[in-house]
Amino acid sequence: MRSLIPVFCKLKLQIRDSKVSFDVCFFQSSVPDFLVIESMYEEAAQRSWSVGDRIQSYFPNVMEYYFCTIIGFDRKGSDSLWNSVLVQWDDENPSSDRKHTRSTSAAVIGENLSPWEIEPLLTSSRKSLKSKQRSLSSITEENRLKYLEMIDNVMDDPEAELFCVSVPVSEYPDYPLIIPVPMDFSLISLRLHNSFYRQEAALLQDIELIESNCILYNGYRSPLSRIAMRVCQGLARDIAKYLRIKE
Repeated sequence: MRSLIPVFCKLKLQIRDSKVSFDVCFFQSSVPDFLVIESMYEEAAQRSWSVGDRIQSYFPNVMEYYFCTIIGFDRKGSDSLWNSVLVQWDDENPSSDRKHTRSTSAAVIGENLSPWEIEPLLTSSRKSLKSKQRSLSSITEENRLKYLEMIDNVMDDPEAELFCVSVPVSEYPDYPLIIPVPMDFSLISLRLHNSFYRQEAALLQDIELIESNCILYNGYRSPLSRIAMRVCQGLARDIAKYLRIKE
């Protein structure tokens, strides 16, 4: 049974050579990609990569290495190393699998990674682990704009009104004790606007989270839960249909 008590973490961070500090809060089920151990960052920043270098990246959720080639660099006019390395994933899966793993456009334009997410390709890793594609395609700019349009349409639906804003804790003080990771369509829209999602899988997970949170708090038979299921599952079907058309 899923625990009703969220594991919560709060960190106080301070900017180097500055008195400016701020708090970062996240739950156990969150994936705070923006938090990087200093030693990992320093090591990554000192590495000298070149176009054509063969590299590997480890994905703990599937406990697999993915292999790729550096095809460019792009800091977008910033000093930040975040997502500054453009890579081309290997294409070694059977064609029947590729159809459901990555879109043609993603295969052509590649994907951005951060230096601390990559490491030199090891021969031993290459021999022992089969190169695989990501579970779903990278979100292209065209797709991102389409998903924003879909989310806007949902937020214009009166039936989805209660799922478009965060649940007011002042009115439901037990909500954060029951729901570890709150989610609503306005937050999803904000994440799409800021290119937070790298893959459709992450977007679909947040949409499903709205539904599962509602069921967990209100009960499966609640009329509100039935509305949440109808709205969220309908949106997920629309995204799946759009992806099939794009193929």
